[in-house]
Amino acid sequence: MKKNILILIIFTSIFLNCKEQNKNELIGKWTCTDVLDKMEIPALGLEYLENTIVNKWTIELQEDGTFKTEIIDTDSAKGTWEYNPTTKLIKVKLIGESDLKFEVLKFDSNKIDLKSELGKFIFEKTIN
Repeated sequence: MKKNILILIIFTSIFLNCKEQNKNELIGKWTCTDVLDKMEIPALGLEYLENTIVNKWTIELQEDGTFKTEIIDTDSAKGTWEYNPTTKLIKVKLIGESDLKFEVLKFDSNKIDLKSELGKFIFEKTIN
């Protein structure tokens, strides 16, 4: 019985540590470098995204749970963020506005594919 409890404690620690590590890997400044599923986007919409979003939209996720986002020369916002590794959702709450959810489609330490109601985007980490 003691052996089973010890094994349970070890696996729980590993699981909790992995959850925190995933969140910690998200911390940093991310820049949108491309749009996914380009064939599904009308030509004018794709042109708009490539001219105003790609390489101009940044999201900076802070360790304290706050974030800043900016589209250069257009708009900026601040708020809070949280990550749920089980659902693979990053939820951001803009100050004075409703929550936005980003589904993590693919992730490694320097590149992340995100899906939101705005579309699907590739972000690359520019600052840790």
